Amino acid sequence: MKQATLRAQIRTLCCLGLPAETLMPRLLPKLRQLVPADSAGFFWVDSVGHMQNLYAERMLPADKMKLYFAEHYDGREYPFQRAFLARAKKTETVSSGSADQAFERSAYYNEILRELDAHHVLYGVVREAGSALGQVSLYRSRKLAAFGAQDRAEINSILRYVGHAVAAPAGIHLVEADAAPRHDQAEEAIAIVDHDAHIIHASDLARRLLVQAANGLFAAPSLGDAEGKAENIVRRLVVDLDAAGDTPPVMTLDTRWGRLQLRAYHLADGRDARAPIAIRIARQEPLLLKLADGIQALELPAQQQEIALHLARGHPNGQIAIEMGLSPNTVAYHIKQIFMRLSAHSRAEAVAQMLAAAR
Repeated sequence: MKQATLRAQIRTLCCLGLPAETLMPRLLPKLRQLVPADSAGFFWVDSVGHMQNLYAERMLPADKMKLYFAEHYDGREYPFQRAFLARAKKTETVSSGSADQAFERSAYYNEILRELDAHHVLYGVVREAGSALGQVSLYRSRKLAAFGAQDRAEINSILRYVGHAVAAPAGIHLVEADAAPRHDQAEEAIAIVDHDAHIIHASDLARRLLVQAANGLFAAPSLGDAEGKAENIVRRLVVDLDAAGDTPPVMTLDTRWGRLQLRAYHLADGRDARAPIAIRIARQEPLLLKLADGIQALELPAQQQEIALHLARGHPNGQIAIEMGLSPNTVAYHIKQIFMRLSAHSRAEAVAQMLAAAR
């Protein structure tokens, strides 16, 4: 895929008006297409450089996450705040580096970065209206080449879009026959718990999804609070399961991370109090992300892709013209072209065709 097309797709995602936490699982893979990397992450940072939240494609296991915040976040050698503020003060918004022999001997490298297979790192400071809001990080393993000038230039070219996405308030409206927004399942995992709601076994993904279900933040001390809230959610499901008949209880939660749905199941016949319970946790994506996929699959011209998204969000022609800096006649012409391309006679039909085109 051409770099210009990838930049256009990144811009489209960043202009959807979705919460940045909901957007990151889709946005980070696009950044890795633009600049090849093994994984990526985003860190939300406040005005004095403290981490407020993070999302990474490779999240640290729960024990390593706690170790990081306890030993390294404010540690002497590589404290997060000092490193971020130093990068934010630089003229260049994107920097990169690789571990040298001295760094490879550090506890931080061996306990944290080695876990993430992050030997080469690229940092992009994300700003909006001059204020630093966070940091995009891309990681490569030792076996890959270090990030170079072209890589830094590519990330720099899209940082303003990421800043817009992080700073923009959420608020969307979809044109649908059904008033209730539909969602697609994006991730799922299972946690095994006992009747006291204590976790017997859970993958790292399951633990992360439980924190997200509690609308939690991945930052100290918020992480501990979120884990406590997640345990309360599990306890409610266990109580509901014990009181229910044959129908497993379902809990649907709308959070900053999107919609999460939890279901509880007995893992043995009958009501054996010693038998474990399975909690299935699924994160679902907003329909607008599927619409964006469909629009990109239709291979409309870039300007018509943007107009199609405006249509899906219910924006009238006049608003589209103002936001895109076009004349009303130009907007009307492109909408007509979109309808012809989709064989649609109304906005609702056009949205249905966009959904049908999504892979």
